[in-house]
Amino acid sequence: MKHVRDLMSPKPITCKESASLDDLLQVFLATNHKFIPIVNEAEEVIGLMDELRLVKALGDKKTDPLTVSVKHFSNLYIEPTLIEASAPLNGILPMMLSTNSNRLIVVSGSRRPLGVLSPLNILRAIVGLNPKNIAAEEKLKETVDFAEKNWKGTDTKDIFFQAFENSPYMMIMTDRDGKILNSNQRIEAVLGYKTEDILTKPIIFLFPEFAIKRYNQAVHTAKDLGKAPTEPTALLKKNRSFEDVDMGISAIRDESRQIKYLSFVFRVRSGDDVHIEYIRDKKED
Repeated sequence: MKHVRDLMSPKPITCKESASLDDLLQVFLATNHKFIPIVNEAEEVIGLMDELRLVKALGDKKTDPLTVSVKHFSNLYIEPTLIEASAPLNGILPMMLSTNSNRLIVVSGSRRPLGVLSPLNILRAIVGLNPKNIAAEEKLKETVDFAEKNWKGTDTKDIFFQAFENSPYMMIMTDRDGKILNSNQRIEAVLGYKTEDILTKPIIFLFPEFAIKRYNQAVHTAKDLGKAPTEPTALLKKNRSFEDVDMGISAIRDESRQIKYLSFVFRVRSGDDVHIEYIRDKKED
């Protein structure tokens, strides 16, 4: 008899409720998942967030995505449906269809997530993953994606492209090594660089020499801990002048828990004391 653990997608990507809204946004942008399990400090699932609820939270004009935690919007959580990894597959479809997300969070003896079971997992089991059925499996995935998009009444990619592009903060996505993959319109508005100007370049070129040490330290922290604390720094504009900013970095992992992307968020600062601080640090090195 097959059990839930045999079909689930293991090691689900989650987001802690103590993380910032921006952290959650970066997870959605990097993975294109439709739902993200929210966990507490004990790594127990306490709810789900989908893209529409996140957009609603980001639409709050009093919300600073860099500092306001996901927990602040716990009233928007979708109640998760949990299932034991050892549960048999009998009756799984009615249970799945009764949920708001059409997904089951797989746990084992607690609320700690081991995996996710979705309609696509069921379809994969029906089709099988031998080479002659790969094309059929891809076609089924397209069908599931199409059905879910219409069920949601919106296009996830469009929503998050708009959220990324229209953010009041400068945003850059890089690969794990810091090579720029995308930037939003605020980068051009503040620094003068169009996306095509900086695409594939290492993001470190945007930092003046006196800020590179802290940049390296922040990236190291983000890769180790998943996120680097927001701190002041400076960026080089296209005209080679400086722009004082607050910088936040998040590391986005894939389903195998390997770092796939780095997300950078920059907020323009007021005042001009940042350069003095960095120059002093450099002289003390």
